[in-house]
Amino acid sequence: DRGDRYFPNSRAVMVHFEFGGWKPLPPKLSLWGSENEFDGRAYRNPFEPKSQYPSVTTILKMEPKNDLTGWAARMVALKAIERSEDLDSRDPEKVLSWLQYAHNDFRDERAWIGSKIHAAVEAELNDKWFEVELSEEELAIMDQWNFFLALYDVEVLYTELTVIGDGYMGTLDIIAKITDKMTGETWTALIDLKTSKSVWPGHFTQLAALGAAKHALVEVSEPDDDTVTAEWTHPTTKKKHKAHWRKIELPKCDRLSVLHITRDGFDLVDVENVDLHYRRFRNYMEAWDIDQEMKKEVKNV
Repeated sequence: DRGDRYFPNSRAVMVHFEFGGWKPLPPKLSLWGSENEFDGRAYRNPFEPKSQYPSVTTILKMEPKNDLTGWAARMVALKAIERSEDLDSRDPEKVLSWLQYAHNDFRDERAWIGSKIHAAVEAELNDKWFEVELSEEELAIMDQWNFFLALYDVEVLYTELTVIGDGYMGTLDIIAKITDKMTGETWTALIDLKTSKSVWPGHFTQLAALGAAKHALVEVSEPDDDTVTAEWTHPTTKKKHKAHWRKIELPKCDRLSVLHITRDGFDLVDVENVDLHYRRFRNYMEAWDIDQEMKKEVKNV
């Protein structure tokens, strides 16, 4: 049984993916498009009903992208080689339109794979049944995830936890107590799961920002004196629901780590020079703030 093979501890919840149909649910406190004044994702702190905080990923859009130019050109070239037989038979304008966005198609495909793997891992860690149509590559990635679990004991503290930093918010993948089964060493880690081709400096900067947050927001089933209730809109049904939130201190983590998993293996990469990466994030945030002010000035002209 595929479910037993790839999700041996799973039960209770069944989810089915269809490309172009199912989409991963965004964090309940996130704001998109017309809901916020920024370009990209923002968050609302339910303890500050009218607040809008840029997300970590929104701020990281200020990161220089010069290194992506060569990658984008390569993706276009690969698409042209792959479909070379069709080039002569197509209208030149259509060929141009088709090729110039080839890198975006590849990016979206990789993002979709990452979303599925994230959802599968979250189901596994939260002891939920998870049935999903996975490609050969995705099945191989899940094999590597299970190999990781064979080498490390993972005691989950939180998954998909929304955190509040100094002027920003974001959602982390995993906080867990990790034990190396061979050495017996145990530590608490904030882990970001990546299925990209490589680990990039921006991944470390993202983790440094998430790790620097002081508080987190935990959803609870019933309200009490320490909670606040906020509405959220389901992105597909557009129905409004209520959720109850408690603010807690972010657990102290001994390590910030990227769990980089591909079909060929996995690597648990700790962030070094965390303070420097956080300084870089603050510089991006300052640039982002200036960019927002300039946009407001243009609108007021």
